[in-house]
Amino acid sequence: MDEYAGIEQLERRVEWLDNERRNDKTNLASMQNRLTVLETENANLRKQIKEIEMLVSQQGTQISSFDRYDGQISRLNNEIAKQVRESSERANFNLDEASKRQRLEIDSVKPAWQKFTRILNNYQHYEKN
Repeated sequence: MDEYAGIEQLERRVEWLDNERRNDKTNLASMQNRLTVLETENANLRKQIKEIEMLVSQQGTQISSFDRYDGQISRLNNEIAKQVRESSERANFNLDEASKRQRLEIDSVKPAWQKFTRILNNYQHYEKN
């Protein structure tokens, strides 16, 4: 009987080892499937990273172009402001000069006008009498 108990114990142990081996195979197959899925995800993520890197590079180029355009716009804005300021200064100077000429013309005509009004007044006074 002792021998029989030893054989039963060995059979149970072999059965347990077979179950463990089946479980290990199942776990190994599951892990292999999971590894395949992770490798696929990894490849997809690498592809996405490359696409994002390309987009970032393109946007960096666009940003540097915008910076260049901003500089050009700023220079043009400064130039236009300068031209407007100079034009305004010239207009003010011309207006001042025209005012001075007009004042001189009025001053030069004033004595003649005063003489004319005196003559006219005398004539009107003479006609009344």
